[in-house]
Order: sequence, then C-alpha cells, then structure tokens
Amino acid sequence: MLACNLSLRTGSTPAPNSIASRGGPEITPTATGLLPTDTAAPDEANWPPTVDEVLAECPTAGEIAEVDSKIKISFETDPTAGEFVCTAAAGSADLTRGQKNVYNAILIMKALTFDAPLPWTDQSLYDWFTGTITAIRFRNDVASHSCCGTPPTISMKPELHAFYSDRWTAVGGLMALYIHEARHTFSAHVCQGRDRTIMEMAPYGVEALLNQWLAYHSDADFLTALNPGPTNDYREASRFTYDSMRRNMFCDEPAPEGLPPALAASPAAEDAVWTEKMIRAFQSGVPVPVPVSPAEDASVPVRGAVFAWQSVDFPGGVTYGIEIDALFRFGKDWEFWQARTDAAGLSAPGFTMPIPFDPSYNPIGRWRVWAISPANGAGPKSAWRYFTIGG
Repeated sequence: MLACNLSLRTGSTPAPNSIASRGGPEITPTATGLLPTDTAAPDEANWPPTVDEVLAECPTAGEIAEVDSKIKISFETDPTAGEFVCTAAAGSADLTRGQKNVYNAILIMKALTFDAPLPWTDQSLYDWFTGTITAIRFRNDVASHSCCGTPPTISMKPELHAFYSDRWTAVGGLMALYIHEARHTFSAHVCQGRDRTIMEMAPYGVEALLNQWLAYHSDADFLTALNPGPTNDYREASRFTYDSMRRNMFCDEPAPEGLPPALAASPAAEDAVWTEKMIRAFQSGVPVPVPVSPAEDASVPVRGAVFAWQSVDFPGGVTYGIEIDALFRFGKDWEFWQARTDAAGLSAPGFTMPIPFDPSYNPIGRWRVWAISPANGAGPKSAWRYFTIGG
C-alpha cells in the first residue's frame, strides 16, 4: 500500500477560459510543459508518494492481517458488494471498493506524520485508535453512527463517500469519523448534542484538534492533491473544518474572530502535480474519450445525475474511468474540491451518480473520463467539464 509512486511538480499557466476563476488552471501535458521526453525520474527517496497515491493502492495481505488482529470489522451492509477491486491473488485480499477504503482509512493513520504530539494522547494516531476500538460494524439497522459499549464497538451506516471514492477528501473524512466515534469511549456529547469546549477533548474536541493538526502540523507534500482546484493543498480543507467546528460544535467556545492563521508553505493552486503513472498514461497511446453530457455549465439533478461520453476505439478494447467532484463553498472565503465518486472498469460509456449531491454547500461540480486498455493501461484523462448542481 505504501509503495512509492514518483511525484513531479511543475508550474503551469491558467487556461484561457473561466476555469481559473472556478479554482485553478486546467492541467494538461502542454499546459505544464511536460513532454514525453520529460520522464527521467529522481530517486524514490526524494519523491515520496502523496496521500491520494497511497489511498489508490490495495492494502497488502499483511496489513489487513495486522488490522484484523486488532479490530474486528464486519460488513453487514456493503453498497459496493458484488465486485472486488482488490484480490488475494494480487497480494491483498478479496475486497470490494467499500471494504478497501474502510481498511485504508485505518492504515492511512500510520502514514500521517506530525511535527508535534497529538493533544489527547502520547501515542501515534494509529496506535491510539487501534488500542481504543475493538470492533467496527457497517450496518443499516441503526439511525446514525455510534459508539461504544463493551467491548468498544463503532456502528456505522455505510452511506459514506468513502464507499465511492478512494481520494483523501472521502477516505480522510471516514478516518476523522473513526476518531470522533472512538473518543466516545471517553465521553458523550453533553451540551445539546455538542461539546462544551475544544480542550475538554471530548469527541468533537478531538475531531477539531485532529483537523488543526492536519492543517498546521502535517506534511504539506504528503497532503497534496493530484487534481488542483482552489488549492492543491488538502491541509486547507482541514483548516476550514477546524475553523467551522470551532464556530458551530461547542457551547462554551469563544467565537473566533476572522479567519484562522494561513498555512505555512502552502503549495500554490497553479502548481501541477504529476506522477509516474500520469506520465505513463500520457505516453500510452490510448485515446482520450470525449465528454458528451452534461454539457459545459449544464445543470444536473441532485439525485441520479447521468454522465455520458463518446466510446473509444482501440485495439484490444477498453473500459472507462470517471471522476466526479463537487466544489464545497462556505460563504465567499472558503471553497475546495471534494471527491464525490470515482470509478474505473466501466464497460459502457456512461455512468449514473450513486449518491446525491448537497446543493446547500455544493453549487458546482466537475467531471472527467479516461479509457483503460488491458494491454496498455490507463490513457490520459479528459479535460475537466463543469456543471451546476440542483437542476
């Protein structure tokens, strides 16, 4: 899971359209100046993987066995049941998309590093969590996520973006939910469903502090998005969450004045991030599918949005992959892209969104597609196409 994929950062120029005003330039091989000859890779030690690259990988059989030795995970309900994205034959286990991300949301705790100890424990995040929780159950017969009981067990409804996306905004959100629920072994919400203060370090307090640490004490290079938007620094999302929780989740916490401190050494939104896999895709010769519907700036429904593209003719045939994001907007000062779903291995040139958008916070979305050859691998991704939400 933690095998390195080399990352290459290059500058780029905003495309001559409205994309930059929506949160960053369009990233294409020509925009970044990355040509097929620009593929010499430095030593892996100098180019560690980003979080999305780590989460794209299947956990190894050894990693799964380690988690299983500490936490009993049961999938009484799995909306992704019926298709394995990881297999025992390939050195992992036979896992569905949801199961893969449930494990990776625990294992990613090991990959995160901080320059200061966590406030509520002297252990690592992974050791604290796996030493606190005995079991996790994914089930539909509960009204909401909950914890704990004896032994300490988290019950979770599987209506989670992490069942439909491998990227940090989805799987990292599940990780934060794990931490929140695990803290219920320490205390319950005591103030009308909220906590009193952050430094009580009850469930919302620990979740807020986790986001503070992700924003201000984590590795900026690791928490870097491969899909530049308003920022390609995932720490900005944690900065927002920390500030929002301070304002809304505590009865006796003083209301913060102004925006929280800016991040140090935050990568610029116009800095493209390329990986070795992306370079190979550019060189594969597999054609880029042409998006058809929704058209640029068209409106899509909140539920059941349908996406379609032209089929690709390539020797040996192809399947397709798709990514769909939504722009999270909070007033005029906060916005960042959140992964809503990504899927690969689609046989037909069309896809129906499996979970709804949230139009109260998501005014616009974006999508792109690519073709995947059994022999040549994944081809380049199409340019992002934007749409509005709520039609």
